[in-house]
Amino acid sequence: MRLRSRRVADIARQESVSDEQVEAALVDLALEKNRRLLDLTTDDVAFSEVARTTLSKRGEPLADLAARVREALIQKIENGSHAHENTRFLHTEPHHDDLMLGYLPNIVRNVRSASNVHHFVTLTSGFTAVTNQYMLQQIGYLRRFLNRPECAALYSGGYFDQDNREGRNRDIWQYLDGLAANKPPVGWSSSKRGTSKSSATPLAAYSRPPRPRHSLTHTRPCQRRAAA
Repeated sequence: MRLRSRRVADIARQESVSDEQVEAALVDLALEKNRRLLDLTTDDVAFSEVARTTLSKRGEPLADLAARVREALIQKIENGSHAHENTRFLHTEPHHDDLMLGYLPNIVRNVRSASNVHHFVTLTSGFTAVTNQYMLQQIGYLRRFLNRPECAALYSGGYFDQDNREGRNRDIWQYLDGLAANKPPVGWSSSKRGTSKSSATPLAAYSRPPRPRHSLTHTRPCQRRAAA
């Protein structure tokens, strides 16, 4: 209620409102009234303080505004369904799962063409809704993984090399398979193994300085953890 009152107060202070604000007000009203946009009435608008305040700044008939919003929504859906060619994409997100949750179907549609180039970047201030308890849990999984023979075997096989994209993808799918199983993570589950291997990758890159390719006398991070 407080957020709605603040929203109304902000709109009331504006000299004019944008098309985006009109769209948000009418879409919210249509959902609240369970009506089509074109079926909204002036009585419906009077019922909603947000819609009433927003539309009072436009001075246009409700029918015209509703029709314009409807056409804009249709255009957005059609634009999102269009597959591009010879296009470079920069996908940004504030949190590590926003792209997947936000518009994964559109990404999948446009990665199918080999003529497109995609860059994915997580841009955040540092707050990603990941709690300290979650991070401690992941570190616990990682410590357990570093003591397992599987870790040493994967390291010796080059699994944690920075250019091993197949390995990184495998970590993600292993984690998702564990979630899809919809079972309590009892024991050393698939999701735990996936997240642990993913956490071990940057550790392997920074755990020791680069050495010549012919040098075989180095300590592996998995062995270091076991020795510690």
